[in-house]
Amino acid sequence: MTSKYERKTDSGIYVESDPNRELVWWDPYRWQSDPQYLNFIRQDRTIFKRNPKLDKKPPKQLNYEYSDRLVQVDEEKSESAWTVALESGTQPKSAAFIEQYLTNYYGKAVEVWQIGVAVVDGWPVRSYGFIYKK
Repeated sequence: MTSKYERKTDSGIYVESDPNRELVWWDPYRWQSDPQYLNFIRQDRTIFKRNPKLDKKPPKQLNYEYSDRLVQVDEEKSESAWTVALESGTQPKSAAFIEQYLTNYYGKAVEVWQIGVAVVDGWPVRSYGFIYKK
């Protein structure tokens, strides 16, 4: 089932743009049991991108961060921010959830505009493109 937010890319992959819906291709360890998934994420893939036709004008520049780096920099802070995001009531595995996580991690409100998945140095990670809200 698709929504008005989903857009099919040239590669035939749907890219979600509704921040409240669960994202496809989320599970970072799915590659261990699904070789097709590993082939899918060997190239950096966008799995969420806000639709400027439905949302406001996109920002000129995004801040980007990798999921694994947030943990490496401060594992306790990352776990705490993740727990708060889980308790926030937002849909897990959604851009809105990641907004809650990053807001709690950085201590200031963020708005997520893009999420990607990739294999970096042999490990699957997510990349977050976001802006700080004013």
